[in-house]
Amino acid sequence: MRLGRDIGVRIRIMNHRDTPQQLDIEPWGDQHILEAQGSFDIGARGPDGGDLLIELTNGGITLYGWTGSVLSLVQEEKE
Repeated sequence: MRLGRDIGVRIRIMNHRDTPQQLDIEPWGDQHILEAQGSFDIGARGPDGGDLLIELTNGGITLYGWTGSVLSLVQEEKE
């Protein structure tokens, strides 16, 4: 039985560059491509007290979930 409460976070990541960017989801090791001019909606839910960390690097974007969290990803269609 888990004590405490869950929290939820929702963000949108947009790529305004003319080139695709790699999006890594850790600690699960999932890799996705964020297309040029595309976006992802990211949902994270897990035990209170954790943080969703976003790291921008020359190689792309890495999202880090926290212990006990679950992340979901929805790719938005380009208009």
